[in-house]
Amino acid sequence: MSVEESMGAGWNKPFHPEDQQRAWYAWNTAVSQTSEYSLECRLRRADGAYRWWLIRGVPALSENNKIEKWFGTCTDIHDIKVSAENLAREKQKLQTVFDNSPDGISIISNDGTLIISNNRYATFFGFESSGASQYNNKELKDKFVIRNLRGELMIDSSDPVAKALRGEQVTAQEMHLKNKLSSQEWYGSFSAMPIHGEHDEIVGVVVSVRDVTTKILDTVHLITVVKEKEAILSSGIVGIAKLKGNQFFWLNDRFSQNFGYETNELLGHSIDILLSNTAALDLQKNPLNIFDIHSSASSKKIVQLRKKDGSLGWYLVGGGSLGIGSDVAIWMSIDITQEVGNRDLLLSYTKLLEASMQETIQGFSKAIEMRDPYTAGHQQHVGNIAAEIARKLKLPEVQINNMRLIGMVHDVGKIGIPAEILTKPSKLNPIEYEMVKSHVNIGYEILKDIHFEIPVAEVVREHHERLDGSGYPRGLKGEEISLEARIIAVADVIDAMASHRPYRPALGIEPALGEIESGRGIKYDPSVVDACLELFQKDGYEIGGGGEYLNK
Repeated sequence: MSVEESMGAGWNKPFHPEDQQRAWYAWNTAVSQTSEYSLECRLRRADGAYRWWLIRGVPALSENNKIEKWFGTCTDIHDIKVSAENLAREKQKLQTVFDNSPDGISIISNDGTLIISNNRYATFFGFESSGASQYNNKELKDKFVIRNLRGELMIDSSDPVAKALRGEQVTAQEMHLKNKLSSQEWYGSFSAMPIHGEHDEIVGVVVSVRDVTTKILDTVHLITVVKEKEAILSSGIVGIAKLKGNQFFWLNDRFSQNFGYETNELLGHSIDILLSNTAALDLQKNPLNIFDIHSSASSKKIVQLRKKDGSLGWYLVGGGSLGIGSDVAIWMSIDITQEVGNRDLLLSYTKLLEASMQETIQGFSKAIEMRDPYTAGHQQHVGNIAAEIARKLKLPEVQINNMRLIGMVHDVGKIGIPAEILTKPSKLNPIEYEMVKSHVNIGYEILKDIHFEIPVAEVVREHHERLDGSGYPRGLKGEEISLEARIIAVADVIDAMASHRPYRPALGIEPALGEIESGRGIKYDPSVVDACLELFQKDGYEIGGGGEYLNK
């Protein structure tokens, strides 16, 4: 600007448009109050670029306290201002990460004082907001009985904070906590690392903690289930073998004893070692699919097999591939040589094998539920409710029992859904919801080649379809949906709403019954709804009551 342009009020022209009004206000205030003038603002350079400046003015006063002139300075603070703004943004990002971290985080000084902690750190220890900060680390830990996973009391030297203060870095140290007052128990995974001062001395530690109660309990449950399954596999009643590529790689004692072998004499051998000429010809005409490991179907059959001493015996055998396209299969066998002429006894053995198959289904059901602890018992409940609805509809007893079995595996497709999505404690985003919806198609693919008296795979795929076509995955309507799927749909809604979910507490049976009643004839089959309402409202059926009724 020229001298002429800057005279009078022209000095205000270089100010950024957003700062001009603020600059006039500061100037007029200083003049009217005979006070100093200070302002951070943006001024335009000759090249048109704006930079931040600190503008200060001090009035020189006459004897009668009038302003005679001003002494002013303009200081370029642009680089400092930009750096401060960038620093503030980065600090805000770090604060957001700190506040919203899925883990509890705390910074503790070397004397044990909690300098700062986020809400999750407080809530892990059972406090509201950041209430844990009112204690130092030792006072906080004294409120709990703390043990390692072996059940040993934690000593001070093994505390993650103590380790970090010694210069160690602690990663995922799992501990069991019990509140001394409430006796509430849970598990935490602690990590800690030292904070070094300017002279490399340790001035404090950063501690993070995550609630791993569900993971620990799931592991304990899994170990229990594995032990139960090992007991079943080691059963002295049914011979059980695992095959890979038609060769034995595991078998229990009963299986080898059935054929007069020691266990190690069969390991690594092909199943051909047991096939008699008759059995080989019979299996060529009517293959048992244990011998066709590329099929995922299961079956049972009576065949004549060769023992180690060359003699032949009759065996009830059954099994199938462990998965679609898997080359690993299970073969179960019962020696019925002495009873082959006894039809009644043979039928009893057949029922025994069928019971074993049902136990296998129950095992799969438990495996599914372990991936989603919040719906423990859901499949069992749905099976029981579906069976009772079928009974109300006067379906045959065989079909009633089949409804119970279908209910036990209706969510088998959840095996293919990541566990963190199944147990997410908040609303699913659209992508996660689509993944969960895919469990019906995954279940269909798992079950479609297994032979049942009724189309189990189709029912599993259809149990989220609705009469008005609003369901998934194919938008079927009305009679396009099988009766079995319409029964499972109602039973599924009842138990899901009446039970706890990761993202909400149980809504109760009344809202659940209200949902199916409001959707009667729209989303849900009217006859199925009526049967279900009668079951709960008139008969007093109670979920989880083992199929018992409140009123008889």
